[in-house]
Amino acid sequence: MTITLYDVQPSPHARKVRLLAAELGIKLTKVACDPRIGETRTAEYLAKNPNGRVPTLEDDGFVLRESPAILKYLAAKRPDRALGGSDPKAQALVDHGSAGGSAVPRPPSTRSPGSFSSSPRFSTSPATTPASSPTHMRGLTAFSRCSTSS
Repeated sequence: MTITLYDVQPSPHARKVRLLAAELGIKLTKVACDPRIGETRTAEYLAKNPNGRVPTLEDDGFVLRESPAILKYLAAKRPDRALGGSDPKAQALVDHGSAGGSAVPRPPSTRSPGSFSSSPRFSTSPATTPASSPTHMRGLTAFSRCSTSS
């Protein structure tokens, strides 16, 4: 069984998918698909994801194209890990925590497809990517507090 993830390294949505897959021990075949240079606008990619965005996950012909759906799908593939929550309250905490990343302010270059693909200020340098920014770290700290509180 091959699970393919079409992504671009700086994408926060694709990053969530990569992190969860690693946590679950799910091997992904990663295919770089950079919207900044038009790789998500090819006919082949648009057949998989008509939105022309990343991430897109393909599992033996089954295609998902939104990170929340992809995250739930991957968690469901490993029910032994109970990442989906064992009861409604636990599930609500998981959903709350996973939605928290979308509430973290990000630089304009990552907020919308247009600015993501055309911002001259966009950088892939680890020192300037959203993952290393103080705002991102505050979001991770808040997420950690929410996920460990009961």
